[in-house]
Amino acid sequence: MIENTLKGAATEAGGRIKEATGAIAGDGSLKAEGVYDQVAGSAQRALGDTADAVREGGRKITRQVEDRPFPALLVAGAIGFVLGYLAAR
Repeated sequence: MIENTLKGAATEAGGRIKEATGAIAGDGSLKAEGVYDQVAGSAQRALGDTADAVREGGRKITRQVEDRPFPALLVAGAIGFVLGYLAAR
């Protein structure tokens, strides 16, 4: 989600500033907090990027099924057959 991506980037940038300020001031606690914020921001940004990729993948699958419903039905049937076969074992 773009919101998570932007918030994550902002948190990461704020963490860099905190880390640099802590290093200059000799404040280990502030420096550690900055590193923590960088990691948290990076994780939040990655979450946003992943959510965007999943959403886009869903849109592509929807378009593919709408454009070619018969092959999609065959694939769904094949998946159901394989899952049924594996469940019966």
